[in-house]
Amino acid sequence: MKDSLFTLILLALIFFGGLGLDVIKIQFYTFIVAVLILFILKIKNKVLRIPPFFLHYILYVFIIFLSIFWVKSVNNTFDTLILYVDGELFWLILYNISLKSVKLFLKGVVIIGIIFGMLFVYGILMHVKDVNSFTLFSPVWIGSSHVHIGDYWMISLIVFLFYLVNKKKSLTRILLSALTLIGFAFLIKSASRSAVLGLGIGLYYLFSAKYVFKKNSKISVLLISILVLSFLFMSNAKTTLFSRGYFVQGIVGLYRNPFGIGMGNFYKISTDSRNQIFGLKETSSVAHNIIIENTSGVGVFGFVFVFWLFSILMGLPRKKRNLFAAVFIALTVNFMFDFTYIIPTMYLLWLSFLGLAQRKDLTMDRVKRF
Repeated sequence: MKDSLFTLILLALIFFGGLGLDVIKIQFYTFIVAVLILFILKIKNKVLRIPPFFLHYILYVFIIFLSIFWVKSVNNTFDTLILYVDGELFWLILYNISLKSVKLFLKGVVIIGIIFGMLFVYGILMHVKDVNSFTLFSPVWIGSSHVHIGDYWMISLIVFLFYLVNKKKSLTRILLSALTLIGFAFLIKSASRSAVLGLGIGLYYLFSAKYVFKKNSKISVLLISILVLSFLFMSNAKTTLFSRGYFVQGIVGLYRNPFGIGMGNFYKISTDSRNQIFGLKETSSVAHNIIIENTSGVGVFGFVFVFWLFSILMGLPRKKRNLFAAVFIALTVNFMFDFTYIIPTMYLLWLSFLGLAQRKDLTMDRVKRF
């Protein structure tokens, strides 16, 4: 009962983190609540299991804290620090929470997606124009060529397609098929190429086993075709090679600022004319790449984060495909081409699904029966 209550509280925090409200307050409240939940879990379970590479992550968070004393600007650094600590706490909680609560968590993530989808449709019908880029459901915001509803529904689509392949009841398959179609509509409407790419790689990881393609060859071909056509359609009005010029600015900025300029201060690198080589003068307040964001923030010490992420990806299940690992991989890809990693909901889900993916007691046979 307690674990179920904890899960509902975590889901509520994940939901509020995607509303684009006072982000800093949400992150601070998340920290307090997550610490309390961990404290109670510690008393209940007597011992907390530590997930693989957790200590590496703690080391990196400590580096971010120490960077306050050497970086050129501490603006936003503390905000990023809280976000990374919140993610650390969610990772640990989901790695230790009861198996019954995992089912509730997965359902809750899907339901939150449906709520965001309803808010997205409402925004379109009511012609809402929200300039807050931290919302996951705004139909439009100033200065953007895409919105984030597709980034969230990328997660929901992986879940729906996993169960669509594994469920046998016709009524359930009809419902999942309808939700999948709605999800692809949101994906296309959002115009998020990073979501399409993340979904494609996540599904490839999940369904790359030969028997899955053989058994569901028609569905597989249809999915591949839809994803390719969606990516091409979204790229029609955008440049594919030069739409991320700030990647180059970030790399050059690392050379000029080897110890970083402070987490969350990428705009200082992007607006520096010395970093705008090859005529890439488009500026950005964020790197749109979680690795460049970290290396620009703490400089060469950001490679501790890179090493941690590489170790995590190499340690994920390979022979036996894992739904939670597929979502983590999809979000990782998404974070390489968008700034969704600074939206609390997305970052918390990233590390939550990592915690679930690393659990050895959570087999896919058990998940299929959810």
